[in-house]
Amino acid sequence: MVSPVTQFQTRLAQQAAAGESADRVGAAAVAAWHGIDDALSPIIGRGGVSALFERSLYLASAQYPDLIAAHDDVLLSGDFAALRAVYSASSGAEAAVAHGALLVCFCGLLTGLIGEPITERLLQPVWDTIERGDTAKDAP
Repeated sequence: MVSPVTQFQTRLAQQAAAGESADRVGAAAVAAWHGIDDALSPIIGRGGVSALFERSLYLASAQYPDLIAAHDDVLLSGDFAALRAVYSASSGAEAAVAHGALLVCFCGLLTGLIGEPITERLLQPVWDTIERGDTAKDAP
């Protein structure tokens, strides 16, 4: 079975290959992060989500150095503007690949802390929203 993270990565890569702009790919990615933040903040707090996100940025920036610019985001307010700016400054394909790496790091860290079954259960509403295409209305 293909993981929801892989499915989302594939969808973003397909959008980029079909000519979607980096801004649109970035908008979809940021909408996913808002969903993740909304799903996890009531359980681990916004500070916990922020800490995992920041660690993920650090880890993924080893492969995608541009991601480190998103480290300046004020995540305690749930703002992902710097991340979107990073994605918008690259090609759609680069944005999709970098986002995939960031998401894999985040889910790996979360899984390491709470286990795969709980991670899947907590993030399933996010993946369901993405699957329905509800994030598209969040994009400009």
